[in-house]
Amino acid sequence: ETMEHCMRCGAQSLAMSDDDPTEQWICSACEERAEVENARMAGQRMVHEAAALSHQLASEAGRKAAMLEVNAKAEAEAARELLLVQAREDAAQIVKEAEKEVEMRLRKAADRTEVMLEEGRKEAEKIVLKGKETALAERAELLRGAERKKQQILSEAEQARERGKRDGEKAVQRGKEEGDKEVQRGKREAQGILKTALDAHPASSHPTAAGAEVERGVCTAAAGANGRGRRKRAVTVFFHKELERATDGFSLERVLGEGGFGRVYLASGLAVDQAWEGWELVV
Repeated sequence: ETMEHCMRCGAQSLAMSDDDPTEQWICSACEERAEVENARMAGQRMVHEAAALSHQLASEAGRKAAMLEVNAKAEAEAARELLLVQAREDAAQIVKEAEKEVEMRLRKAADRTEVMLEEGRKEAEKIVLKGKETALAERAELLRGAERKKQQILSEAEQARERGKRDGEKAVQRGKEEGDKEVQRGKREAQGILKTALDAHPASSHPTAAGAEVERGVCTAAAGANGRGRRKRAVTVFFHKELERATDGFSLERVLGEGGFGRVYLASGLAVDQAWEGWELVV
């Protein structure tokens, strides 16, 4: 069997292979329609033939009557009329028989056509049902494939999320450790800068000891003695706005140095306790 295309309707179907590849194939539906059309045309031909036969018989009867009339002019008028009546009856009988024959053949053709149409409908329903079953099976297979692909993608996404989570936790831990190291290094640098400022200006009019750290909008500052006698240390908390005013908006002209936590500024005009009066501050 091979896939063939119908030369009339173009439908594709399985057909038995033929020795002659040039012969054009016609599907069963087109063959059935052709047989129905041939039967209809045959019925019409039979009707035409019956009519022609009727006319021919009538013509022959007329010719016979004419011949009898010519040959039997001497015979009585009653015999001639009898022959004419007999001829007409024969013609009518022949026409009736022809009509019955045509009707019977048409009925047989119609019955055969109905049977072929019913068989064609059943075959078409089988083909449609088979196509639906095949389509449903293919659709179910596609859905199963899509579900497997979805589960695979979800599994890969979950694995990627877990890897990302672990990598993020490691990165956070590394960042925290590096941040702690930077904080410790900044503290050491700030302490070095403060020590350098204290040692460089022990008795001048500029600040002699200070430290600042901004956190959540609050600044903590420390101050030392002016170099006379024993050093004293205490802690006072300032707001960021107070430090901004005290350093003229953190002006570069008030910068004393720079370390791991940023620049150290000369501060003035800060409201301090009596214990800090006469002291100079840096932030």
